[in-house]
Amino acid sequence: DVVARLHDKAAFAEAARRHGLAAPSTRRLSSADDVEAVLADGPPDRWVFKPAWSRFATATLVGAPSAVVRRRVRPTAEAPWVAQARVDGRGLCTYSVVRDGAIIAHGAYRPDIVYSRAAVVFEAIEHAAAEDWVTRMCASEGLSGQVSFDFIEGAVAAGVARDAPGGLYAVECNPRATSGANLWQGDPVLGTALLAAAGLAPLPSEIVRPVTGAVTAIKSAVRMGAPGWARRPDLRRIALSALADGRDAFARHGDIRPAFAQPLAVIECVARAVGHGVGVADAMTVDMRWDGEAVSKDVGADGRTVGPTDFDAAGAA
Repeated sequence: DVVARLHDKAAFAEAARRHGLAAPSTRRLSSADDVEAVLADGPPDRWVFKPAWSRFATATLVGAPSAVVRRRVRPTAEAPWVAQARVDGRGLCTYSVVRDGAIIAHGAYRPDIVYSRAAVVFEAIEHAAAEDWVTRMCASEGLSGQVSFDFIEGAVAAGVARDAPGGLYAVECNPRATSGANLWQGDPVLGTALLAAAGLAPLPSEIVRPVTGAVTAIKSAVRMGAPGWARRPDLRRIALSALADGRDAFARHGDIRPAFAQPLAVIECVARAVGHGVGVADAMTVDMRWDGEAVSKDVGADGRTVGPTDFDAAGAA
């Protein structure tokens, strides 16, 4: 129930507001009539449309005209969408390890360089307002495991909802591990925090944080995404700096094996995309994602019994 409440974008926004935390106004869409009701309220560019159960923004519509919305947004009770008040601003992501609502490890970064709809450059930053938001949400929900949040700092579309204090809105939650774990650059202290979250190690005396300003990049993806950042001076500076001075998330000095393994992983992902008839981003999770389907609470995907510790250690918040 907790995972569903966080992963479902409409339920998450409702939970955040119930706890007194800022999230854009979000309406669940379960039929064509629901879509028409949103379009009747005003221009569609005030809203962001996306499946309630989704990741990587693979089907998200931002600023689409009504005709496109009607053609692309086909919600049902089993596969709902949401219309979320559009917030214009800069993205911010967080990754945390928590136990019984208390944060054990926490980091934040800007998703400035993106490839295949996923961030590929990670510079650890300090952001007190985001950390306060995460702290309050985790405590209110009593979360344990790994949990990540996506925010936008900016102004919400006029006429939809009032601005949040400081202009920080949580737009969705990933109740799992994300690439934000790269902020620690392989430091074993994060592994210790994960063991503590599972009850297998003592809790640290203070929150485990990445080194502020440390940059990690998935450099092969940064290179492949060059057409997207090369034309923008601000992004070009970030990308070139990451390539030159950042730590590669998938490589170590003197170890050439990742250089050979990454192209094979890309080929496998493309093959999955073709085989399943989905995009490359969807193909990365097509065999392991959960979108609200009924599952046994006692048996894992491999058929073995799953206990509370297994659930927490697996990263589900």
